[in-house]
Amino acid sequence: MTEKNDKYSLNKQSFPGLSPRLSAIAGMVREGSVVADVGTDHALLPVSLVRSGVCPRAAASDISCDAARRAEKNVREAGLADRISVHVRDGLNGYESGDADVLVISGMGGPLMIRILSENPDLTESFGEMILSPQSEIRQVRIWLRGNGYMLEDEAFVEDAGHGYTIMRTCRGEETLYGEDPVTRRAQEAYGPILLDNQDQNLRAYVQRETARLDEALIQVSRAASGRGARRIAELNEEKEAACRALTLLTI
Repeated sequence: MTEKNDKYSLNKQSFPGLSPRLSAIAGMVREGSVVADVGTDHALLPVSLVRSGVCPRAAASDISCDAARRAEKNVREAGLADRISVHVRDGLNGYESGDADVLVISGMGGPLMIRILSENPDLTESFGEMILSPQSEIRQVRIWLRGNGYMLEDEAFVEDAGHGYTIMRTCRGEETLYGEDPVTRRAQEAYGPILLDNQDQNLRAYVQRETARLDEALIQVSRAASGRGARRIAELNEEKEAACRALTLLTI
């Protein structure tokens, strides 16, 4: 794990009332930083961060007007309307460089997250750090980060309501965590180089379930005789190979 030598330090707070996923995200926010929470929904994260004193202020935005109204209601009821601004925004549209130190995006699929980060590269780069928790295509998000000049600082994996969630803290820099061996690199991209290196046992249980799921998917798809079925079998075999390598790395 890389520690930043600047005026911010990682907070040691606990966050009662937040789900395990949101608590893990909040735990990656450095004390004294200003957060922009994109796709905020109920604004539970910025409210908790500001109320606990981790953040002096925050911005919360959502593309949904209904979500923004819920967020505004929660912010008002917390007495934090002067410190948390709520906006109806599509991704980073409406934000400006310097509005926040930390960009948080969670609760959406990887392709949408990549689209948001790609639309305005200079604005994305203006955030000192990003905390990302994609709900799908996590490997593609890691590949995008590495290919666009971002490095992983930390990762967490949590189980929440029967689902596994990965949280990544990233900043600008050269990524050096990925191995040269292609199978190992795919495993790291899919499951996280820091999580694998830390022997995360929650992740291990998740990868074991993923391996069983891939075995079942291979049985189902192998019954198809089309060329499309053959291509999917090759993809699933590649995913399973990466999952098996991840399990090996988690049991060293």
